[in-house]
Amino acid sequence: MNKQLAIIDANAVLYRAFYSRSPELTSPSGEPTKVVNEFFQLLFRLLDANLDYVAVAFDAPRETLFRTKLFPAYKGQRPPKPKGFGRQRKRVKELLRIMQVPTLMQPGYEADDLIATLVKNVVWSDLEITIVSNDKDLYTLAGYPMVRVLSLQTNSVLSKEFLERKYGIELSQLTDYFSMVGDTADNVKGALGIGEKGAVALLTKFKTANRALLCKSLLSDVERIGLLSPAFKLARQLIPLRYDAPISCVRQTYSVKNIKLHRAAGLFKELGFKRWANFGKGF
Repeated sequence: MNKQLAIIDANAVLYRAFYSRSPELTSPSGEPTKVVNEFFQLLFRLLDANLDYVAVAFDAPRETLFRTKLFPAYKGQRPPKPKGFGRQRKRVKELLRIMQVPTLMQPGYEADDLIATLVKNVVWSDLEITIVSNDKDLYTLAGYPMVRVLSLQTNSVLSKEFLERKYGIELSQLTDYFSMVGDTADNVKGALGIGEKGAVALLTKFKTANRALLCKSLLSDVERIGLLSPAFKLARQLIPLRYDAPISCVRQTYSVKNIKLHRAAGLFKELGFKRWANFGKGF
C-alpha cells in the first residue's frame, strides 16, 4: 500500500475558515477561535485518515517575496488583513509548533512555491500526495504521478483528467495559460487582449507561448501585440511556481509519528476545545 502525504496550504484554509458561514466561536476568555477550530478540524480529519506524512505551508510576509521585489504592486490591491485574523493565525502557528507538526515558511517564498518544491523532490515511488488548497496555481502539480488536489471549495478531489477537461488544455500548458489571462487576485494583468478563449486557442495551435512567439507571422495583430506586451513578459516571471525553496525534502521530516498532540492539551483547554484537551500521550 502506498504511503500518504498531505500538504496543507495554510493561508487558503485559514482565510476560508475566517469567511465561512459557520458560527463565531470564542474562548472562555473571549478570544475569537473559529479559524483555529476549523483549521484543526481539517488537520485532525486528515491525520485520522491513515496519513503517514504531513506538512503545513505558510506564505512569507508580502514585503519579503521575490515577486513583490520584482513587481511592488504584486497583491497590492488586496485589503489589509481583516480584524481578528492575525491573532487566530498566530494561535494556529503556536499550536502547530507545540505539537511539532511539520511547518514550512521561508522568506521570499509563497506557500505555493514551498509546496511545489516539496512535491518535486519527494515523489517517492511508494507515495501518494494530496495538496489541500483552493489555489489554481497549484493545479499544475496534479500533472505529477500520484499527486491530486483536494479542493477546499467543493471538498472534492481534482484529478489531472478533471482539470484538463475544465480548462480544455493539458496541465503542462496551465502556466502559459495563466500568464496569458493574468490573475486579478494577485494584481497580475497578463497578455493584453487575449482572454480565456484566446489563450486556449493559442495553446491548442502552438502548444506553448514560446512556440507562438517563434511563429509571429501566423499570429493575428491582437495576439502578436498581447504576447509581446510588457504585461505578458512580467506575468511570465510572476506566475510560474518556483521549485528551489530551501526546505527539507527528507522523508522522515514529515512523519506523523513525530507529532506530539498531547503537548497542546493545555492550550486547547484554555481556548475552550475540550474535545482536544484530552489527547493521550503521543499521537
